[in-house]
Amino acid sequence: MSSNIIALVILAGSCGGLLLTMRLRHRLPPHHQEDATKDLIKIATGMMATLVALILGLLVSSAKTTFDTATAEVTQSGAQIIALDRTLRNYGPEAQPLRELLRSNLAGSIVRVWPGRVGHGGSVNRDDSSVLDEFGEAIRKLSPRNQVQTHLQAKAIDQAGELARGRGLLFEQMQNPLPQVFLIV
Repeated sequence: MSSNIIALVILAGSCGGLLLTMRLRHRLPPHHQEDATKDLIKIATGMMATLVALILGLLVSSAKTTFDTATAEVTQSGAQIIALDRTLRNYGPEAQPLRELLRSNLAGSIVRVWPGRVGHGGSVNRDDSSVLDEFGEAIRKLSPRNQVQTHLQAKAIDQAGELARGRGLLFEQMQNPLPQVFLIV
C-alpha cells in the first residue's frame, strides 16, 4: 500500500469516527455525561495520545537509522570506487576497459538507488550481479607483466569484493520498509 492511500484511510477513519460520535452523542444515557465519566475519557484520550506519540517517535527513529545507514554505505561505496579506480589506473593502460566498465556500473547503480536521476551514460538496464560478476572476471583475466601489476591485480580483486558486499548490503537495506506493526498501531 502506498503512503498516500494509508494517509487517506486514516483520515477517512478519523473523520468517520468524529461524525459518528457527533450523531450518537445525544443518545447517551445521562450517567455517561457526568463529570467523572468525562474525566475518565480525558485520561484515556491522554494515554492514547502518549502511545501515538511514542509510536511516531519510534517510526521517526527507525527511518532516521535507515537513512543514516544508507548514507554511510553510499559514502563508503564512493570511497571504495575511487580507490578501485586509482588501483586500476595505476595498473596501466591494460585496465582502461575495466575502468570504463566500472564507470558504466556506477551509472547503473545511481539509477537503481535514485531512479529519477540518470547517470552519465552507461548500461543502466543490466542486472547488477551480472555486471559485478563480469567486472570481477575481467580483473582476474588481466595478465600482470611484473610484481607491481600482480600486487595491483590482487588489490583490485579485494577492492571489488568489498565494493560488491557493500553494495549488496545497501540495496538490501533500501528494500527494508518500515515495520508494518508500527504503521497499523
